[in-house]
Amino acid sequence: MRLKYRRFSKLHLQLFYEEEARRLGILDEWREAKKTIVLFKPIVAKYVGYEYHIPYGLNYVNFYPNIYPEPIIVNDSLQDEKFIEYLLLEIPRILGKQRKPIMIDIVDRFTKSISEGYRYAFNILERIGYVFKIPIVIIGDDDVSKMYDKWKSMVVRIQDKIYWVL
Repeated sequence: MRLKYRRFSKLHLQLFYEEEARRLGILDEWREAKKTIVLFKPIVAKYVGYEYHIPYGLNYVNFYPNIYPEPIIVNDSLQDEKFIEYLLLEIPRILGKQRKPIMIDIVDRFTKSISEGYRYAFNILERIGYVFKIPIVIIGDDDVSKMYDKWKSMVVRIQDKIYWVL
């Protein structure tokens, strides 16, 4: 992973695992940041036009929802390492400036090591949702819904009707 930045906020450092911090050459800063406790009030988003609220953490949908507050939308063209790097390095920087929900169409994000890539991406996003206390809306197909077993909510659209599954 190319280190594009030399400085990370304490909150951003808390997202990393020890091995990630070691690879980035920021192990000492990471250890110091782990001593810091940051508490946020969770952001709860809402599907516009529906009474469904979106809790912080990973939430699955099979359609493109209209969400309030307006989410950060992850670029659809990012794949493989560039996608992982964006999640791990860029998203926390954006959230450090403005906490808001994240929305990601996650279908076809990996062309190699597909199942490992999705597991790692979900792991990173789970950490981001937990640390920043924000909802993360994952847009995917049926296969994506089965790749992760800790969804905070699952909302599906079937023939223009919305169903709260979980």
